[in-house]
Amino acid sequence: MCRSPQSEEQEDIVSMQRNAEVLEFFEDFYAGFLQILLQLYILLLQLAKTDGFQTQVLIGELIGSGLCVLSMMIAVRRRDDGILTSVLSFVGWLSLFVSRVIVFSLIASIIGIYVVILALIHALSISIWVYNIAIESHTTATSGPTVDQWTTRRRVSMSIMVFLFFGLPSLLIWPIMFQLKENLRPLKFLLIVALENIGLLSVWFAVQFSRGTTLSQLTDTHHWMVIGAVVGTLASALFLTGYVVCKPKLTDQVVLHKMRAMDSESYGIYYEFCDIVFKLPNTEWIEHDLEAVSKMNT
Repeated sequence: MCRSPQSEEQEDIVSMQRNAEVLEFFEDFYAGFLQILLQLYILLLQLAKTDGFQTQVLIGELIGSGLCVLSMMIAVRRRDDGILTSVLSFVGWLSLFVSRVIVFSLIASIIGIYVVILALIHALSISIWVYNIAIESHTTATSGPTVDQWTTRRRVSMSIMVFLFFGLPSLLIWPIMFQLKENLRPLKFLLIVALENIGLLSVWFAVQFSRGTTLSQLTDTHHWMVIGAVVGTLASALFLTGYVVCKPKLTDQVVLHKMRAMDSESYGIYYEFCDIVFKLPNTEWIEHDLEAVSKMNT
């Protein structure tokens, strides 16, 4: 069957929109995180050199950081969330962003550029975990070439995509969908983040005490940053756990079906990434169930 020019043009527009979202994700997410880290690092350097700093500098840094966080939140948003899950997701990820940026900034004030090594260790560890999950999804699939038949080029390509789409972003976010939300994996990710935050804060305090700095000698800004990191970690665990509990089980499959069968626009960038890396479930059965539900409502 030949497709009409109008249909082909519509598909091209949808494809261009999705490609644009991918570019927007890389621009907003990666650039945003680095900007926030740099801004807070500058603040900490000023605190270390002087007893105070200009109010204009503080306001400028905070505004810049806030705009970067908002940009990153938009880049990773899901458009299939309802009112409740949208609030839980926004507050949860925002709290996690705040806690992670503060913790990495505090550590950066001690070890400087070597904080990149810590970030890479985390990203590589998560990448190995996600890569194994992706391989498992392809192994259990009944169609297509088996994992044993993959070429070295495909394995390397898969590793790079996992690192870019899931490993590095896992510094701040974990896509709660498809295979990545099974077997309590979102809660395991939150536990990993909490342990990392506690460990890095403990190292920061240990270094301060080794330098002869007592709690009373720390600046008010340091106190507020530590409180922000702790509260952000706890709030993210609470709200994101609530998100996992409240999110309907088959939402991902229904949205995926709409994107596949109806050529619908993207419902969030991670739907595209998951479809590239994982062997996502067959959703043809959803059409029959949706029709049955529609008949019941008429």
